[in-house]
Amino acid sequence: MPILVTHGWTRVVLLPKLILLISLVAIIIGGAHEIVSYDSSVIDVLLFILVIAFFHFLLTRYFSAISTLLYVRYSLQTPISYKEALQISQFFEPNRDGVWYPMKHLLDLPVKVRRKALYETIDKITNIED
Repeated sequence: MPILVTHGWTRVVLLPKLILLISLVAIIIGGAHEIVSYDSSVIDVLLFILVIAFFHFLLTRYFSAISTLLYVRYSLQTPISYKEALQISQFFEPNRDGVWYPMKHLLDLPVKVRRKALYETIDKITNIED
């Protein structure tokens, strides 16, 4: 069974993400009859599906980065920027085996070295997974 929530901040971000996804679906359903009709070409339908997939990808990626930012900044008390959170968010989500890395060991370190230790841990994880 896939892990949907890895840390508390995922729950915080989950509600706005779901609201946006449901709104997107409502807009799509409302406009679908215009796009997908008997006189629509296959290209129109494929383009419609690609637009849906694109927005889902964007929402998932950026909400994941927000969740990572909140987790690392407030739960792990490690200063990072949103741009960095966007780059490292994959390490705070379950991988294809359902494993995620909470990195709680950072809390045992002084605040000044946590950021460096975070990136060292990410390097180690990357080397192990390759």
